[in-house]
Amino acid sequence: MVKTSPAQVKPAQLKGKTPEAKNPQPSPPRKTTVKRQSNHHLDKLSSANMIKWKKVGVDDLAVAMIYKPDGTGPAFTGNITGHIENNPERMEFCKILMITHLRNPNGENEVLETENKQGNKYPTVLVVISTNESVSINEAVWNLAKTMNNIAKNECEGEWKFGIPFFVNKGEATPQLSLPLSHYLLNEECVTVMKRIFENCDTKEELFNNDYTELILSTVFGDATVGNEIVSGIFDELYNEL
Repeated sequence: MVKTSPAQVKPAQLKGKTPEAKNPQPSPPRKTTVKRQSNHHLDKLSSANMIKWKKVGVDDLAVAMIYKPDGTGPAFTGNITGHIENNPERMEFCKILMITHLRNPNGENEVLETENKQGNKYPTVLVVISTNESVSINEAVWNLAKTMNNIAKNECEGEWKFGIPFFVNKGEATPQLSLPLSHYLLNEECVTVMKRIFENCDTKEELFNNDYTELILSTVFGDATVGNEIVSGIFDELYNEL
């Protein structure tokens, strides 16, 4: 048997051993004085309002819900959303299609209202995000958080009793189960989104003569038959206004 010297041992022979990491290049210049203090920004992040988003079964379309730091109760946004809706540049920057409120998950065509400790009920702000190839959903939600923080600090500073709120993008909500748009929006709002993103849906006549009618209705309402019943029950005049 031929003995192998350490210099001749190959990496494959060093089982269970991790080779020492070597810096492939010189270290970047370091500061001569280093800050040694507590991370106060962590306190700010721990008390930040959360923006959680979910995909809804349509390419580049998602809904973003805005919660308190606990991740469940609706966050108080004051007039922030109004400042966004009235500014086309902000709407485009955040890729916002609509700002509304979260639907009650019990199936009723009504807004969900969550009761706080004082017995008051509040809705959860919901933002419909429609992106394109240049911006991902996650990037659009970060833009939304930045915009809300800027408005809260500079345009609504007099509205806050307990300090200026801070908003962060908490990413895609779990579980990552894609539910139809009708799970989050009222029926009429679903029609509005449908008309804005799909071709040949501007009138009920166009929709029902569309080659993709069943696909569109099943995508938005979860079931084509259910979608057909909902849309058929909306007066033509109202449908045209949505």
